[in-house]
Amino acid sequence: MENNKYTAPVFLKFGEEQYMKDLLENGNIYCGNLHWFANQVDEVGRCDSYENIFEIKNAPDLRIAVIDKTTNKIKEILDSEFHLVKKLRDDDLAGNIYCLYTFDFVGTQRCIPIEVDTDKLGEYCVVITDVNKLQERIFNKLKSLERFNTSGFVKYTDLSTYEGKRNPFQKDLKFKNQHEYRFYIHNPNNEAFTFKIDNIEDIAFIIKTSELSTCCLITYDKTERVVGRIPKEIQSLLNNL
Repeated sequence: MENNKYTAPVFLKFGEEQYMKDLLENGNIYCGNLHWFANQVDEVGRCDSYENIFEIKNAPDLRIAVIDKTTNKIKEILDSEFHLVKKLRDDDLAGNIYCLYTFDFVGTQRCIPIEVDTDKLGEYCVVITDVNKLQERIFNKLKSLERFNTSGFVKYTDLSTYEGKRNPFQKDLKFKNQHEYRFYIHNPNNEAFTFKIDNIEDIAFIIKTSELSTCCLITYDKTERVVGRIPKEIQSLLNNL
């Protein structure tokens, strides 16, 4: 998979205040290991037990014949399901990921409020308004560190029925509300990986997750897009555009 230039207006990164300020002011990028995401249990949506699974086999209409040993004849036939997964061993290298929520324009509306249902992901959100510049800085830094990486949109699939090889850019349908774009980074060690791209305040700002409704995406024409905080006094005017 090649590195893809992302054309949607914004990336959103959720987390606690201290970590989001560290991202904004220092460009600190924390990438969790896939084993960590697979082995943790939470109610937030960050973790996924499929993250270190590389192949899935399914037989939803499996029929099992029960043989009577005394007569060597079929005693009964049972309907069953078969779901087998192959996963990396704990000592297998899994790599690291950096995940971002994405928000895109819908239809031809001129003013579109940012509405997300990911409040549990963190009290604060860094809104990245120039995604191409963020990608460029991440790619350049990883290149200087000689770390192989690739990026792209996550494809959401019903993994309970999916069969075949699975890669780090496939997740179950239950996560589709995250609209995730992720960076996958090779790591010679099974541990978290952190690097810095320096201050990103020129392409991002921080806001409380609960206040995202005060942000709007505004398009003035087919090419120019602006993301910013909308003052309350003009909010009603914008909604009528």
